[in-house]
Amino acid sequence: MDILSQMTDSLLRYAKITSQIIGVPITIINRDLFRINYEGGRDKWRSHSMVGHSMVGRGGIADAAVTSGESQVMLEPRTHPACKTCPSFDACLDQAEIWVPIKYYQNVIGAVAINCETKRQVQRMQREWKDYLRFLEQIAELIAFDAKQRIESQRDQSVIELLTTVMEQVDSGVIVLDDQNHILRSNHIGRQMLAEQLPYLLENPLRVTDTGEETAGRKRYRLQSGDDACTVTGSLHHVHSDSYSRFLIFTPVSPAQEKRQVSAFQQITGTSSAIQAVRDQVQTAARSRSSVLIQAEHGLGRELYAKAIHDESDAAPGPFLSPNCASLPENEIEKILFGTVGTAGAKGRAGQIELANGGTLFLDNISALPYAVEQRLVTLSERKEITRVGSRKARRVNVRLIAGTTTDLKEACAEERFDLNFYYLISVLTIVIPPLRLRSDDVRLLAMHSIQKYSQELGKRIASIDADFWTRMERYDWPGNVRELQSCMERVVNMTEDGALHASLLPETMQPAVPAFQPGRLNLEAVERETIGRALVLQKQKGLSMEELAKILGIGPATLYRKIKKYQL
Repeated sequence: MDILSQMTDSLLRYAKITSQIIGVPITIINRDLFRINYEGGRDKWRSHSMVGHSMVGRGGIADAAVTSGESQVMLEPRTHPACKTCPSFDACLDQAEIWVPIKYYQNVIGAVAINCETKRQVQRMQREWKDYLRFLEQIAELIAFDAKQRIESQRDQSVIELLTTVMEQVDSGVIVLDDQNHILRSNHIGRQMLAEQLPYLLENPLRVTDTGEETAGRKRYRLQSGDDACTVTGSLHHVHSDSYSRFLIFTPVSPAQEKRQVSAFQQITGTSSAIQAVRDQVQTAARSRSSVLIQAEHGLGRELYAKAIHDESDAAPGPFLSPNCASLPENEIEKILFGTVGTAGAKGRAGQIELANGGTLFLDNISALPYAVEQRLVTLSERKEITRVGSRKARRVNVRLIAGTTTDLKEACAEERFDLNFYYLISVLTIVIPPLRLRSDDVRLLAMHSIQKYSQELGKRIASIDADFWTRMERYDWPGNVRELQSCMERVVNMTEDGALHASLLPETMQPAVPAFQPGRLNLEAVERETIGRALVLQKQKGLSMEELAKILGIGPATLYRKIKKYQL
């Protein structure tokens, strides 16, 4: 059954109201020229007898409107070209007519008409036919809109029923979302796949984010449900529907896969202004081909920042090699970096520089290089060529050089412990990674990343973390920086038995200091003096104000000043 025939009740209302407004009979037909109504005609028997009957073969102007998709106007009886082929030409009671097609997008689904039967109706139409035409076009649009709503509602329901059936047959996860990110439907496989990572999936809106990465040709998406998140691969399909907005077909990414796929730049974690500035410097360096010096304390991951520069640069398709100069045998460093030529007893081999051709060479702990090697690297920078050890033949190479150090090379140059010319060569761009003690704002985020990682690896679910735990984490100086923090989080996740992280699980170095017992001195004043003394040391290390220090001690600033004076601290 066509859509207009399904709308008989509403169409009859449209026709009746329209006919009453303009005082002229209204006719509505479907695409097959079947009359759905005939409202307002003077011949009541004619009007009722023709409802439900086809006008095929005798439709005349009606047939022309449906066939052409264009409005048809006849202001004089039997003067329209289509009238000549109508079998009712001689007996037609219609003295003037206007037919307007009803369209669903570009498809004609029917037509609506004004039919004049009296001389007065004809005279009025002849005067005001343009107004009649515009009015009828509006009626046609209204009917078309109603039809569209019905068609799309039926289609949506059919699609959802089909989708529900198909969802349960596929071996991938499927989630259907509305435009508010609420889950309308999901198949049982999808629910099973996400049960562990997103335990409250059906209770929260689901945020789906395209990461911009791919795995085996499939896009990667980040799913966020409440405080839980995971990564999947699959395809996201947008649907123009009032019932639903998108559906995602997916397969979860394992923690091991996720670790491999996350770019080095994405692994630079933190929200502090200090680390944000480093991110900006990394991107600036990535847009250049100049040498870069990365200066950072132990435990900050200098290689991570070097890899991030490489990954974000146009050299990313090329190799990334990262020999640690401090771990290379001193008598072999030159051969390892520059390669060797073949001899009677051994084959020649390419060095790290040649192997990194077209990409990036990261030399960590650059200060461990012998002077002779430094000078050969100067030649490499100037001429873009090397010679293997034992050879005189120069080889062209295109290598981006990035160096890493834990020491202040400017100071080393001043003390003549490092070659000044070589320093200028490797430090065209310099990035200083701030230690963790100077960016306590990042501690919690870094810790949560590690807690999530180790809880997954160890099969533990962390249910709670107490406030004192975070207080001690953020006040600690972290001399071993991020590496120490990661080790600490692995420890506490291992040690928890109830899924709760308490301050007592932290290492002894992070526990409050207890004054050593000394006979005759164990009194409240001695403990207080010791505590305030240690707090003043902390103040100098962290650059705290007296007001901040007083807050940490749980006393007022005035009280703190008074006790400092009392104990002569």
